[in-house]
Amino acid sequence: MRLAEIRGGGGSGAQHVSNPNTSTTIKEQAEQTLETISHPDFKEKIVVGSIHHPVVMLIFSGSTECAILAKLLKTLSFKFPKISFFKIEQSEMLRNVPKEDCPIVMVYNNGVVIGQFVKLDAFAGAKTTSEVVEWKLSKLGILKTTLEDDPMPRFQIRRTAKPIKDDIDDV
Repeated sequence: MRLAEIRGGGGSGAQHVSNPNTSTTIKEQAEQTLETISHPDFKEKIVVGSIHHPVVMLIFSGSTECAILAKLLKTLSFKFPKISFFKIEQSEMLRNVPKEDCPIVMVYNNGVVIGQFVKLDAFAGAKTTSEVVEWKLSKLGILKTTLEDDPMPRFQIRRTAKPIKDDIDDV
């Protein structure tokens, strides 16, 4: 299939693809993305838009962490086409938020913020995957995941020192 056909520019119409989470067409999947918006679009696309369906907004600053999270959210936008995914430059949206606090993911539903995640540390740090983000979003109730267990990497805590004894003498 050609890109023009996916976009609706020809062919015999939209074709259905197999996706266990949704029943979307190839055309609908091609339109899913992490759309960049500007401040004037914020109210219409984020606040008002979230009344009809959940919205996930990424506030980014161009850092490596922001690029990683943007890629993960774009992956989820294909898997969950009924959720809108947007990104907005930090300098346009929250001028008083330092770039060091980005990326920030804000989740809207019915016109209000229902969740906020600051930096990759809010997920699994450098080990964040799209499954970890999906799990966290599912805990907010905006999507139904097929994941059965929390994919967050488990960290083992090892004892590196001997227990401290109460050897303090009373003076």
